Amino acid sequence: MCKNGDEIIPGVSSLQLACCRLRLDVDSLSVITAHSRDIEKVKNRLIMELRNGKNVFLLPDSSFGVHEIAQLLKSRSIFSKLSICERLAYPDERISTGTTEEPPAAESNLYCIVITNA
Repeated sequence: MCKNGDEIIPGVSSLQLACCRLRLDVDSLSVITAHSRDIEKVKNRLIMELRNGKNVFLLPDSSFGVHEIAQLLKSRSIFSKLSICERLAYPDERISTGTTEEPPAAESNLYCIVITNA
């Protein structure tokens, strides 16, 4: 119980659910958030992590979503698998997988992206 009487009920994170659904070891991932960040720094870190052999769990920004990521990776000759994990743990959960050449499309704004080395 919190001091104000509210009860905190811990839940499973989108990172944990994405790993479970995609059968990935969480240790194989680097976590990057693009929310309200310097997108150039996000891009540089994304490229660095993928070139170092890591998979990436990314929380996108409205200015840096799956299509922008696919374009960036193609421009750097990085060909990866892209999975959009939408509304995880909700009844209408959806996972769609594509590639940098044919990226999946998000159907909602509540999603994360998992980028795995092809």
